[in-house]
Amino acid sequence: MLELIIKPRCIHCKSQKDIRFGLCPDCLNAVQEYSASSRCRNCGLIIRGEGTICQRCLEGSDIFDQAFFLFPYEKEGRTLIHHIKFRDRLEWLGILNGAETVWRPVLENWSPDAVAWIPSSLHTRWKRGYNVSREMANRVAKILDIPCLPLLKKAKLFKRRLSATRTPGERKQVIRQFLKGPEIVPEGISHILIVDDVFTTGATVNRAAKLLKQAGGVAKVSVFTLARVCE
Repeated sequence: MLELIIKPRCIHCKSQKDIRFGLCPDCLNAVQEYSASSRCRNCGLIIRGEGTICQRCLEGSDIFDQAFFLFPYEKEGRTLIHHIKFRDRLEWLGILNGAETVWRPVLENWSPDAVAWIPSSLHTRWKRGYNVSREMANRVAKILDIPCLPLLKKAKLFKRRLSATRTPGERKQVIRQFLKGPEIVPEGISHILIVDDVFTTGATVNRAAKLLKQAGGVAKVSVFTLARVCE
C-alpha cells in the first residue's frame, strides 16, 4: 500500500521506473551484463583480454577447485549487496531466482553433493539476526535439490571484523582463528559447494576448502558467491 503512495526509487541511481530487487532496469542490466562476458573457466573471473584461464588460476595457489559469481562487487552490485547485508533486504536475494539461467547450469554441471555456507561472527548474528550466506545457501540448495549442511563453524568469539583488516596477511590470520571445520563429513558427500555473499581475496573460501578437505572424504570443493571483488 505504501508503494502506491510513495513510488520506490532505485537504490543506486534513484530513478523511479520499474524497480526490481531495489534496482531500475538500467542498473539491473548493468549488474547482469557480466553474465555473458568471457570468464575464466576455472574460477569464473571476468577476463578482460584473451584467454580462458585467469592469471590467478595459472599460478595455482587456490585450494578450492572452481568458483562462480553473479556480478562484480562494484557500483550497482556493491549497492545491492550493502542493502541486503546492512539494511535487512533479504527478499532481494530473490535475484538468485531471477538469474537462474546464468548460474544454475554452471552449478548443475559441477554436480555438488551438498551445500555449506561461511558462518558469521557471533557479533554479526546478534546485531543482524541472520547470516546472508546461510540464507543464500538455503535458496541454492533448494533450487539444486541437494542438502544444506552446517559443516563450517566459528572457532571463537570473533572480535576483529574482516572489514577492519588492511592486508591479505591480516585477513588470513583473522580467518585462521575464526573458521573451524567439521570433525567428519557425512558419508557420500565428496563434493561440497561453499556459498558466501562476497568473494574478496579468496582467503575465507580457501581456508574453508582446506578445512573441509582435511576432514576426510571430501575430494572437491566449489565456490559460489553473489559478488566478487574483481580489481
